[in-house]
Amino acid sequence: MILILFVIFILFSILNMVIFHGSILMGVLTILFSVGGIVLRVSKFGLPEKAVTAAVIGCGLLGVLTLCGAGLRKQSGNSIRDYEDRLYTVQELLMDGKLDKAVQELKELEKQYGTDDNTQVLWALENLVKENFEEAYVYMNQVSDKQSQLYYAVMERICIKDPSDKSVEKIYEVYLEAAKRWPDWTHMQKYAGITYFEQNNYSGAQYYLSRAFAQDSTDYRVAYYLGAVAYYQGNREQCRQYFNEAIKLGADDDTCAEILWYMEQMEAR
Repeated sequence: MILILFVIFILFSILNMVIFHGSILMGVLTILFSVGGIVLRVSKFGLPEKAVTAAVIGCGLLGVLTLCGAGLRKQSGNSIRDYEDRLYTVQELLMDGKLDKAVQELKELEKQYGTDDNTQVLWALENLVKENFEEAYVYMNQVSDKQSQLYYAVMERICIKDPSDKSVEKIYEVYLEAAKRWPDWTHMQKYAGITYFEQNNYSGAQYYLSRAFAQDSTDYRVAYYLGAVAYYQGNREQCRQYFNEAIKLGADDDTCAEILWYMEQMEAR
């Protein structure tokens, strides 16, 4: 009976590797343990009966544990891939406006894997699409990691769409917090600088806008705001340099009109 079990272990390991593409290492280890058990059972090598029995049982247990470990790892890997694929599916459905299907998929996803930050964000996005802004904020408040890039990016999207007055204060908080938390995130550095500019905090604006321009020197809006900051700080030379740079980088007509206004005001002083 023991020999039959070992042969089954060997056959199953081969099938697992060849047909089901399981772990080669785990399959080879199972085969080795099984062969070792067979050799011990047949030859005994002059060992006492109890020692042989214990060794054979040990080989059998190692074989079983190896197979179980491979199966768990395989299942875990598949679960992770399945979870990520289904998250992506829900996002695609939301982007395509297929809300009923998205809600159904999201409920099934939570039923199988539970509720986490990713599903809370998807519920927030679902409410954003329906313009239920208050509900969207409720779901975002339930996100545990409120310093992740995902959290800040989605909060920004909600605040931009939300027409209420409080969204302005919220989005300012998002920009300033994200810029501090993620210093290499150029987008947030830029808008943190613009936020400070709109609050007449020119030193704060200069700090974040300078960081954004150092990370991406092709953005004419950043160059424009740096010129405006220099204007209010009384630095005429720097003001001209940044405004000229903004024009070279392709500033649009509205921005060029604003630059012209600043230049006229500077010359009039």
